[in-house]
Amino acid sequence: MKTMTDLCIVYCTSDSRQNAEAIANQLLTQQLAACVQIIPGMTSVYRWDNQVMQ
Repeated sequence: MKTMTDLCIVYCTSDSRQNAEAIANQLLTQQLAACVQIIPGMTSVYRWDNQVMQ
């Protein structure tokens, strides 16, 4: 298990929800993010049991 010692919050914009979801999926698949929120409506995208969930 990896140990987290630092926390980083990144905020970015996207031109469409489709692109935001693609970015979220890539970040999670490459384990560069633990959870991604897509606003408006606050959709959370995260990894659980080696799958990207929404």
